[in-house]
This record gives sequence, C-alpha cells and structure tokens, in this order.
Amino acid sequence: RILLVFFALAISNMVYGQQQPCECTTYDETFKKYRAAKDAGKSKEAEAIALALSQEQTPFCRMLGLNLLANVSINASNMEEANIRIQQQKALLDSAACADEHYLEYFLTKSYYHYSQDEYDSSIANSLKALKLAEQTNALTRQITLRLGIGSAFYRTGQTEKKMEYARSIIPLIEQVDDPSFKCQYYFNLFGAYYTYYTNTKREKIYLDSADLYNNKALKIARATNNKRFLPYCYEALEIVNSERKGSPQRGLMYIDSAIYFGRGAINNAQLSELLLNKAELYASLNQKKEATLFADSALYFSAQHPQKSVYASHLLDASELFSKLGDHQKSLRLYKEGDVILDSLKSVTNTRTVHELEEKYNKEKNEKTITQLSQEKQIDELQIRILIFGVIIALVAIALIVFVYRLSSLKQKQQIIESKYRLNQALINPHFLSNALVSIQRFILENNAGVASGYLTKFSRLMRQLLEFSRQERISVEEEIDLLRNYLDLQKLRLKDTFNYTITVDEQLAIQDSFISPMFIQPFVENAVEHGVNGVDMGKIQIDFTRQ
Repeated sequence: RILLVFFALAISNMVYGQQQPCECTTYDETFKKYRAAKDAGKSKEAEAIALALSQEQTPFCRMLGLNLLANVSINASNMEEANIRIQQQKALLDSAACADEHYLEYFLTKSYYHYSQDEYDSSIANSLKALKLAEQTNALTRQITLRLGIGSAFYRTGQTEKKMEYARSIIPLIEQVDDPSFKCQYYFNLFGAYYTYYTNTKREKIYLDSADLYNNKALKIARATNNKRFLPYCYEALEIVNSERKGSPQRGLMYIDSAIYFGRGAINNAQLSELLLNKAELYASLNQKKEATLFADSALYFSAQHPQKSVYASHLLDASELFSKLGDHQKSLRLYKEGDVILDSLKSVTNTRTVHELEEKYNKEKNEKTITQLSQEKQIDELQIRILIFGVIIALVAIALIVFVYRLSSLKQKQQIIESKYRLNQALINPHFLSNALVSIQRFILENNAGVASGYLTKFSRLMRQLLEFSRQERISVEEEIDLLRNYLDLQKLRLKDTFNYTITVDEQLAIQDSFISPMFIQPFVENAVEHGVNGVDMGKIQIDFTRQ
C-alpha cells in the first residue's frame, strides 16, 4: 500500500498575453510566496496569500487568486467551496474575453476537482484541454503535471500500463526543470508510478529499485530545501521499500513517525490515514495487537472524512486484511463487505471506453496541428510548383491516414465493446458461492472451530482480492490463473467437506510465468464442474491440464 500523490497540483509560472485585462504583474512574486508557504507546511499562510491575490483590482489577478483558493479547497476536501471558486474563475475569464491560452489554469484545476471526486472521464477531458494549451505556451511544469494526472486517471480505471506510459514520458522533461520544489514533487511522482507498477505486475525487483532511486532523489531535495510538504511522503516511501525488502519493523516505525512529524499541518485526512494504517501493520508484525487495533481504527476514522470514496474503500479492504491477521474475523468481514460495496458502486464499464476516445481525440488534434505546421514551413522555402506537388502528396497521405484512422477507430470501438462485455462478466461473481462461503464461515465459528474458520476466511479474503485485482487487468499469467484456481478449489473442498479431490498438471513445455490469458478465463468452467459434477457424490475428482498447442 502506498500514499500516492497521483495529482499533486504544481501551479507553475505562466507567460500570459499582452491584453491588459488578462495580465497580472504581481502574480510571479505572489506565487513564489504561496509555493514557499505550502512547502514549509504553512497552509494557513498560503491560503491568506491566495485570498489577498483574489481581492486585487485587476480581474486577471482575481482569477488567479481564485484558482489558488480552489486548489486549497480541494486539498481541504471542501468540494462545494472549490466548485464555487472554479465557477467564479470561469466567469472572470469569460468577462475579460481572454485568449484560449489563459484558460490553462482553469482546465487544470477543474480536472483536479473531478479527479478528487472519482470522475475520471471528466478529469481526463479537462486535462487534455489543459495539456494542449500547455504545449502551445511551452509551459514545461504544466505539461509534466498534466501527464502525471492523466496517467493517474487511467490507473484508476484499471489501466496500469497507460499510467507507466505517461510516467516514462516525463523523465526527460524533469531534467529541464530548475525549481527544486517542482523537481522534488516530480521525482516522488515517479516513485509512485514505479512502485505501483511493481505491485501490479510480478513484483520484479528492478521496478522496486527504480522506485527507491526516484524517492531518494526526491528526499535529497526535500531535506536540502526543508520541503515539509514532501518530506512526509518520502519518509513513508522509505518505510514501504523497507517493508518490501523485509527490513526491521522498528526501522519502519521510525520512518512512519518521521512522516507524521514532518506532515503536521501539511497532509490531509486520506494521507494521515495511510500513515496510521502502515503503523498498525507494523505493530501487527510485532504481535502488538492492542496498538495495531488502535492505529487501524484511527486510520479509518480519518479516511471516512475524505470525500474520495475510492480512497476510503481501499483503506477498508486493507484494514479488513489487517484485522483478519489479528484474529478479529467478525470485524474483518464487516469491513470487507463495506469496502466491496463502495468499490462496486464506483465501477463504470463505460469509463475505459470514454477515456480512450478522449485521448484519441487529443492525439488526433495534436497530429493534425503538427502536419499543418510542417506544411506551412515548407511553403516558405520551396517554389510554388513544389509546394503544389507537396500539397497534393500531403492531401493523399491525409486521406489515407483518415481512412486508416477511421478503420482503426472502428476496430478499436468493436474491441472495446467486446472487452467491456467481458469485464462486466468478470465482475459477476456467483452469488451462490459468496452466500455458501459466508454460511460455511458461520458454521465453523458456531462449531467453535476457530482455526478452520480463520483459514477459510483468509483464503476467502485472498480470493476476493485476486478477483478484484485481476478484473482491472487485460491479461494475467497462467501461473496467476493457476494460483487463483487452487485458492478457489481449496475453498470449495472446505465447504463440501472434502467430498472431491483435484489435480492440476502443467505441460513441461509450457512456461506458465511467460504465458498469458484473459483473467478468470478458466474459473467459470471449474465452478460448473464443482456445482454440477462433483457436488452430491461420495468422492469426486476434477482434473485440469494445461498444455501447449
């Protein structure tokens, strides 16, 4: 688990147009003070600076002040106030008749607002508009921030590869950034991206090493500049890497305590709850159940106050697993059910299709703009006849490209519809299996068979997490599918009191770690074999063979 600053806003200095209503000569200096106050953990002082800017006489200065205040409101989880300030910002821009480039900050803040409310399609739509303006005005830090935000939104829709694609694209851009505050933030964002990829793939050591490398770069800058905004994030990241490398829990507690100390007044409820959950897990590993329970309950208290429900749901599932380890299976089951209900309510089959359409539209506009610019440059240097020939060639290429893009788009749309139906089927876990599993747990508890109940609940919780995790992936390895099948069949054997045996064999020529299939492709057939094949017989047998053909 990791405290990821998926969309930490880094409002950069911009070069605005020469129209008098759309200028703010005091903004650069004011923003430096605002950013310095935020980095020092002085959130009240930063808010006061933004408020003063929003009260200046120049309309454009007031707009920029409202933009900063809207971000303050979002970070404080006051979404109603943030929405009002965003609308006021838009009204000032419209009344001043500013050029399109001056809407960059508005679109960026609006995308952050939607992201914070789990509205990822709207977030990406506004991010793509802002990214187009950032590229037109060569706003470097804005381009980096927006690419990170778009990648994070894709990750929230279950597309880890897309997140990494956008994360890798910012690596060469970071080296061009001079501001240490922004550089610290972007290095930490890269830590988050690589660690997420590490946990969502095969936990290959190279990705953990890359995550650790970028976190240490961020920590070095944060220490040198006393950046209290990112010091707590970096210390928590040290604890995460320490835990993955099987370091001592005492060292982990030291890192978490440092994160909480430096984060006073600079982190929100969701971030604090992450730290407290980490601390609870460390105490659990030391077998200090009282302390682990105390910090886990405190974490859920703060997480419940955060408006982003996906964050709260994730914390509920983490706490459920923790309480299962502590032996409080009743509480573990209750928290798991609550988190599962929230996650189900947030799932949207159309989300993935929508964000892909938005990204395609942005890329198409960007490519068309590039082609137009190249054509104009050629017209200056070449003779009229060559320009005419070149124009004809470009037109033919454009027609071919349009036909190709149209066909590709149609194929992608059909594929997305098929994938959407498949993902929907993946999400439909057999209600009879869930009901029977819960009844079995209840039976073991009533029979005072706590050991079996605990083992059953642990396997059941692990199976549910596997199903949720795999449902967000397009492909999983055969090895992961076999692991899921073993877990599922073990649960069914416990439920049916060992009235059947099963055997899973793998062809020696089949590399199960490097062979991939659709998630839960085999599980429905196995479930059918259990319910309609071996259920009700004295001793049945299920044989599953994996071969290469």
